Amino acid sequence: MYRKICIISLIATFMSGNAMAQTTHTPSSETKQVVWGLGFGVNSFTRLPADAQQTIPADVWRNSRCSSGLQIRFRTNAASVVVDYGIEAKSTSNNWFSDVGANGLDMYARKSDGKWYWCHPTTRTVGEKFSYTQLDPDDATYHNNGYEYRLYLPPFAVLTSLSITVNAGASFEYIPVPQDKKPIVIYGTSIVHGAVCSRPGNTWTNIVSRNIPDRPIVNLGFSGTGRVEPEVAKVINEIDAEIFVLDCLPNMSNAKLIPFIESRYLSAIDTLRKYHPHTPILLAEHIGYADMGTNKTRKQWVLDANSKLKNVYAILKKKGYKGLYYITRGQLGLDMSADIGDYIHPNDKGMYQYAKAYTQKLKKISGRLGH
Repeated sequence: MYRKICIISLIATFMSGNAMAQTTHTPSSETKQVVWGLGFGVNSFTRLPADAQQTIPADVWRNSRCSSGLQIRFRTNAASVVVDYGIEAKSTSNNWFSDVGANGLDMYARKSDGKWYWCHPTTRTVGEKFSYTQLDPDDATYHNNGYEYRLYLPPFAVLTSLSITVNAGASFEYIPVPQDKKPIVIYGTSIVHGAVCSRPGNTWTNIVSRNIPDRPIVNLGFSGTGRVEPEVAKVINEIDAEIFVLDCLPNMSNAKLIPFIESRYLSAIDTLRKYHPHTPILLAEHIGYADMGTNKTRKQWVLDANSKLKNVYAILKKKGYKGLYYITRGQLGLDMSADIGDYIHPNDKGMYQYAKAYTQKLKKISGRLGH
C-alpha cells in the first residue's frame, strides 16, 4: 500500500512539475502592443475605441467588437502551442460560412526561406481551444532559433480571453507592433470583415498581411454596416495611417443608399484629407454579384454604384486632390462563377484573388511613398 502511495505521489509530483514548467502567455496583460491590427489602443480585442460607442451607429459598434484582422505574432521553438480562448457567442449569421471561418483560430509559421506555412491544429474546439501539438519541422535549426508564428483571431466572434501555452523548455517571445511604421487602414463591408472564408487566415486582409509581412494592416470591415457614415469616418480619421482604403460600395448598392454614395464619400474624403493632407486614399469599386447574369436589378445596382464612385473620383481630381488612387472591378479580377461563396462574398479562392489585386496596388502606392 505504501509503495502504491509513493508511486502515485511521484506521478502527481511529475505532472505538477511538468505543468509548472509549461509557460502561458496572455497578450492582453502585456505592456507593449502585441495585438496587431489595431488602429486604437493597446492589446484590445475590440477594433474601435470605447468612446466611439457614443457616436457611431449601434450596429457598427457591435461589428467593431469582432476581432477580425487581429493577430498575435511571436517567435518560438515549441513542439506544442496550445491556445485557449473564450468568445461571447458563436456567430451563425451566414449559412455559407464555416464555423471555423467565423469563430475559430488559425496559425501560420514563417520559415527562414521567408515563406508562410499553415499549421494544422491537432485538436480544436471552436470557441474554447486550438492545440498545435505536433510542431516538428524538418529544420535542424528550429529547436535553437524557432520560427515566427502568426495567430489569427476569429473574424466574426467577440473575443473575451486568449492565452498561449508552450511546452516545457520552449522559448517564447512576442513580436510587438512596430511604432515607427504606420498601418494600412482598410474600411469596408463583410467582404473586408472576412465572409465567407473557410478559416481566419484566408480572409483577404490577413492574406495581405502575409504578403506585406512587416506592415500593420487594420481591418475595419463591418458586416452589413460599412456605409461611410460621417460619424464612422470621423473615428477612422483619428488613425495616423500610411494608406486609407475605402471599400464600402457593396453595403451601399441598393435603391435606398445609392443616392448617398457621392455625398458620403465626398464628405469622408474631405474629412480625411483635412487632417491627413498627404496620406494616400484608395477607392475600390463594387466587385459585383454572382448572379448578375441572371438578375438585372443587381447588375444595375453594381453599374450605378461604380458610376457614382467614378464621379466622386473625378470631382476630387478636378478639385486638385493629390494622392487619390482607384481600383476597378476589372482590376480586382474575380471570376463571379468560381470565386464567390454565396451571392457576393469570396470563397477561399476569391479571397486570394482579392488579396493579390490589393497587394499589387498597395505595394505600388507604398513604393511611391518611398518605403
